[in-house]
Amino acid sequence: MTKEQRNAIRDTLERITQANSGRLTPEAVVQEAKSKDSPLHDCFEWDQRKAAHQYRIWQARELITSIKVEVRTDKTTLSTVAYVRDPTAGPSEQGYVRTLSLVGETEMARDVLLEEFGRARAALQRANDLAAVFHLQEEIGLVSDRIEHMRVRVSQEAHA
Repeated sequence: MTKEQRNAIRDTLERITQANSGRLTPEAVVQEAKSKDSPLHDCFEWDQRKAAHQYRIWQARELITSIKVEVRTDKTTLSTVAYVRDPTAGPSEQGYVRTLSLVGETEMARDVLLEEFGRARAALQRANDLAAVFHLQEEIGLVSDRIEHMRVRVSQEAHA
């Protein structure tokens, strides 16, 4: 996507926001995007068969990741996701494996944890950026630093 396209999309989203009393909704965005002249039009799949299939794939991902499993440790019982992204899958491949199948698979389990730490770090970066805008940034850095420390520790253990 070019800078001009991003700017046109940003401007269009702003126009929709202003037209809806300061609120931007996915429904309003799709309505705008239906016009072939809209800068948003090419951001969507308009072939109904392809779009329906993509939506069902998204629904399958939601279903897979919604399943929980109870795990008992020495001290407690916790509920966590029953499936995680297959750590052996390539960047463009899809697939999940049972979380419990990775118990004892130290390297793959570490890869899964590193992926989770990356997601947590990204979420905290987003929170940090928002906190800076709202002048509430102070403590998020401490949490982010702790997650980065854990990520580095797990990563180093994987290479030891």
